Amino acid sequence: MNKIEWIIHTCNQWVWGWGTIVVLIVSGLWSWFQNRCVLFHPFLILRGMRKTLSGPKGRQARHDFYTALAGTLGVGSIAGAASAMALGGTGALFWLLLSSLLGMGLKYAETILACAYQKRKDDRWIGGAMILLGEVRNHPFLSVCFSLSCLLAAFGVGSMAPSGAICTSLQTIFPIQRWFAALLVVVFASLVLSGKGGRIQMVNAKIIPLISAMYILFCFYILIAYHERLPLAAAQVMQDAFCFSSFGGGVGGHMVNRAVHYGLTRGLFSHEAGMGSAPLAYASHSCKEPAEQGFLGMVEVFFDSFGITLLSALVLLCVSMGNAYVASDGTVWMQQCFRVVFGNTGGILFSVMMICFAFPTILGWYYYAGQCLQYLFSYKWIHYFYLLLYLCSLYAGGVLHTAVIWELSDTLNGCMLILNLCALWLFRKEMASLSALYRQKER
Repeated sequence: MNKIEWIIHTCNQWVWGWGTIVVLIVSGLWSWFQNRCVLFHPFLILRGMRKTLSGPKGRQARHDFYTALAGTLGVGSIAGAASAMALGGTGALFWLLLSSLLGMGLKYAETILACAYQKRKDDRWIGGAMILLGEVRNHPFLSVCFSLSCLLAAFGVGSMAPSGAICTSLQTIFPIQRWFAALLVVVFASLVLSGKGGRIQMVNAKIIPLISAMYILFCFYILIAYHERLPLAAAQVMQDAFCFSSFGGGVGGHMVNRAVHYGLTRGLFSHEAGMGSAPLAYASHSCKEPAEQGFLGMVEVFFDSFGITLLSALVLLCVSMGNAYVASDGTVWMQQCFRVVFGNTGGILFSVMMICFAFPTILGWYYYAGQCLQYLFSYKWIHYFYLLLYLCSLYAGGVLHTAVIWELSDTLNGCMLILNLCALWLFRKEMASLSALYRQKER
């Protein structure tokens, strides 16, 4: 196991080197600049969202939105923020939020391109980086690499990470062995995943709005109870983000390096902007106006980062301030905070909410993988074989060590990110033209 951990850690450091981080930042800034004709007009964005979500046809748009949101909320939003601060210091929260601001521009760019160039294959609409690279730009090798990266990334961020969080939560509620908890995850997931994509979207549309509202209400209650600690927590984040009080340039540089690295990587794990995953859901049905789907992608990042993730981080900082229980496993840390406020009932309550967050993530990422499978293969037996592998990865994620899963998920996310950014840069002119055309039409 030590050798496997070393290999995964080495690959993660290579994929998430400073080169990747710089490209991610530049791409986010460029996306905002290229689409400034619409992204800097909030009333235009709100009007476009109202148009695409209202009416009978808006039902499918809402289902696509909840499916994309299911892939971002939960483990990435809660455990991601906690793990970033545990590994990179509280200053990692600043860089995580900065990553989210850049991610809003990236999510808009990748979504509008995926919806504008979607193709119909075997009675299903498919859109994403694989269509942009393979069908439009005629780079089949890159399109296959992106599809395979998505299929592999689904095993990490989509199955093993949320499965581990669910198993930890189940053990908190019931006195069961971890292998049995992992088996329960496999059984319930198979009941939903064995159906068609419509069943996945229907389940996500039922769970996501309800559990999100519950979690936000409980977090606000905790922050009101600890409101006197909020200014100190904010000052601590800003101080650690740039290490103003660090002694010695070496110590300060090292801490800033860790804060930036884990803040940006965990931020990507949370909102997944730039990876090209959520556009697979937005482009899975016929899109009349790609820009309005891009607005939904922006709201998805905003709600995930400045709603769930920021609230989670503030709760962690306020409740655990001055205490020693800072765990690299974010779910454990957050659960301890709920216990401090609500007692033993709080631990059970958080575990239930964590299960309701993580399970839709499993469904959403399998939906993404299904789109890539549909693009690569038409044989049904390959889809069933991948489903079997996906269920096996759920069981493996439930019994493996959490740190290994996080490292592996980061590495797979990075591979998918690099290929998707290539597609965005190849289509930067088309992206700006689509935004300008929508702006002109709305005038």
